Amino acid sequence: MNANNAMNAMRRLNLSLSLLFLLSLSLLPVQAAVQPQAKAETRSQTPVQTPSPTPTLKQPAAQLKAPGQDYSIGPEDVLKISVWDHPDLSLEEVAVSLEGYISFPLIGQVSVKGLTTSQVEKRLCRLLADGYIVNPQVRVAVAKFKSKLIYVLGEVRSPGAFPLTRNQMKLIEVISMAQGVTQDAGRDAIIVRSQKKMKMGNPHPIPIESAAKEELITANLAALLEGDLTENLTVRAGDTIYIPRLKYFFIMGEVARPGKYILEEGTTVLKAIGIAGGLAPSGAQSKIKIFKERDGKKEEIAAKTEDLVQAGDTVFVPRGNHFFITGEVNSPGRYPMEEGITVMQAITIGGGLTAKGSSGRIKIIRLQDGRETKISASLDDRVEPEDTILVPERFF
Repeated sequence: MNANNAMNAMRRLNLSLSLLFLLSLSLLPVQAAVQPQAKAETRSQTPVQTPSPTPTLKQPAAQLKAPGQDYSIGPEDVLKISVWDHPDLSLEEVAVSLEGYISFPLIGQVSVKGLTTSQVEKRLCRLLADGYIVNPQVRVAVAKFKSKLIYVLGEVRSPGAFPLTRNQMKLIEVISMAQGVTQDAGRDAIIVRSQKKMKMGNPHPIPIESAAKEELITANLAALLEGDLTENLTVRAGDTIYIPRLKYFFIMGEVARPGKYILEEGTTVLKAIGIAGGLAPSGAQSKIKIFKERDGKKEEIAAKTEDLVQAGDTVFVPRGNHFFITGEVNSPGRYPMEEGITVMQAITIGGGLTAKGSSGRIKIIRLQDGRETKISASLDDRVEPEDTILVPERFF
């Protein structure tokens, strides 16, 4: 009897445990459905922080490439290679050989010439996965750019050779690498580009004097620096960029503002005189001279108003063959000079004496040794170029 009671008790306990187990299984979907809702409610109660707006760019962010992203690797470039979870295979610096190979642990020689960093990553992953590492993760970056050089010479603050960090760069970027232009920089930038195909560039700058006409590309540097991006030309490996010195000319003598001026292309003698404020009243347009320096010697050339002025030229405007008459004459003013003219003839040219004019006590103001000198003159005295004749008023 006791044994039967014990067996019945065990059966009831097993039944109860089975019911509890079935009940717990039936509640699992309900709890799973309730938990996401609770989480959703929790998220909805958390205040949402709106990120601050980022500055807008003229180009979409996808088009902005970091240095080296589209760079074709070449000889003498230095790479940094990281293999995740395998520090023994990671390399801080590995140089590309002149033949375009790198030496990598386990694998040996790997050709990387002409590949981008992402292409090298894929190649190394494939080679490491072939019996060495399960699912390798490799990152490659260019540590030192050396294979593609451009040269910036002339009126820049730091002329020299500079590495391209992308396959193609813009002119303004390259000038910035040279620390910008000097105050004597000209208005143009000249790119010398060899017609020979050289993917890795030229080992030396190309002299502008030896370049063919079709190898010269000119950009308006002045317009570019003022924001004209149509002048922001593409620079390639091996290009040589020259920033010429600003060209000047000098104008001296009988002009309104003698001095040093910037030489614009196509400047004639007449235009040069206009830039200097025009002829002075005493200037002689028919006797203009240009002084040129050739082989260390100065050369004097008679110039016409339509002649072109070149860099370094000095335009000299002499005093003209004129005289001036003022005071008690009927038509005071400036008159052309005739050879051998006397004071009496000059007064006649000036319209003769006024009713108050005196033929005595006439003075001539003459430039001597750079100074004006007043000279007493008679009617028979000869007049010299640029003399000023003073006719006084008579006393009675």
